[in-house]
Amino acid sequence: GTVWLGSQYRGAIRVEGLFPAGNAAARVTHFDAGQGLEKIYTGVHRSGERVLFATERGLRRFDPAGQRFVPDSTLAPTLADSNKWIFRIIPAGDGRLWVNYRLNDKLVRKIVLLIPETGGSYRWVDRPFNRLSPEDYDRIYCIYPDPAGGGLTWFGGPNGIIRYQPGT
Repeated sequence: GTVWLGSQYRGAIRVEGLFPAGNAAARVTHFDAGQGLEKIYTGVHRSGERVLFATERGLRRFDPAGQRFVPDSTLAPTLADSNKWIFRIIPAGDGRLWVNYRLNDKLVRKIVLLIPETGGSYRWVDRPFNRLSPEDYDRIYCIYPDPAGGGLTWFGGPNGIIRYQPGT
């Protein structure tokens, strides 16, 4: 199997051949700016069978043919924009995804819920979160979709927690 690791300042690392346990022949490959990643922050996230890479310059995917990272517009074209710093991509059940990002040139942070639609596209839901203050956005460090379902989600940070329930 393959394991991807993100880092704060060193790009991403791919570890192949870890399994079965105890395999001493695992291959480790480091990817950085030379392969299309940024110097600051690479987050590795999973959505279904896809591996998503959140970077300082937008959402990326790994192109195995070129052995490099390229913009990924599959969730939403705007997330592949190099002006978006993607912080978190959190699965919310039923294919839904929470995305926390910042506009690099404006230092404005946003939270959106992406809801899958037929044909592979996603509906972008951000209106309920527009009432959050910039300070609230800057201090959201954790997004926790309640496993009981129903869309209940908790956002946490040093100033406390925010409860979100769709329709309320």
